[in-house]
Amino acid sequence: MRWLAAFLLTLTLLTGRATAAPGACDPSATSCESGPVVTTTVGTTSYSGLLYVPGDEHVFDVQQRADGCAGCTWETVVICSDVAPDETSCLGGEDVCDWGDTYLEVRLIVGGVVQDLSHWCRHPSDPPPTGLDEHVPSEAELQKLVTTAPTMHADPPGPLLAQLPAFLWADDPGPVRTVGAVPGYPGLTLTLVLTPATWAWDFGDGSPVRTTADPGGPYPGGDVRHTFHATGPFTVGVTEEWRARATLTTPFGALPSRDEPRTVSSPIGRERLTVREARAVLIGGSS
Repeated sequence: MRWLAAFLLTLTLLTGRATAAPGACDPSATSCESGPVVTTTVGTTSYSGLLYVPGDEHVFDVQQRADGCAGCTWETVVICSDVAPDETSCLGGEDVCDWGDTYLEVRLIVGGVVQDLSHWCRHPSDPPPTGLDEHVPSEAELQKLVTTAPTMHADPPGPLLAQLPAFLWADDPGPVRTVGAVPGYPGLTLTLVLTPATWAWDFGDGSPVRTTADPGGPYPGGDVRHTFHATGPFTVGVTEEWRARATLTTPFGALPSRDEPRTVSSPIGRERLTVREARAVLIGGSS
């Protein structure tokens, strides 16, 4: 560190000798800890999913290169807890941290194998490492983002005929996107993109509910078709299941996105359809 070198040089000029620099990390010293120990000031011992370590660009770089990290577990290990400058200190064997910082190792565990990815000089005021698990909203919060019922259509648009297929579809509303700052982490934002994944159709005639992967379409290419075998008015309902994709954007760039396993449902869109019976009519003609 430049300021430390300048301080030692000045001290040498004034006293005629240099004060010994902090020694290498000695596990027997009280200021050093060995093994997977995380102090309460750091937070929990492990974090699942992708991890943002405040101020550490190297961890971000590694995650950008790591494939399928959403199922990984991260942990922080205290290498050395720094003490006052006039006492015996430990900086993990390197002069990389400022006085008062905690020198930690950030580890990624994949399939039980520990990969040492980075070291972190944690200032007492730094927030702990964080990941998507800590900031993705609850299912109830995600539900608040989906408030509009789908609008449904039928082809033919007039009365339907029994024993003939009707083509049904719902308007595709497109994605819902929100971006918000993460409190306590300057420069960190959470982006959520919700998109409809499936459509559940209740045809109102006692037949089983049908789930489709697309919203259907009009004749002749629509995939959602239903044949009513009786006449009368039927109220058809359709519900969209939405899935969220979450992204943490750090001051260094965006971490790889993750699809959330939870889904939330839209309100039910309903349409009242009339089904009539087609009858053959004999029309007389000349012989």
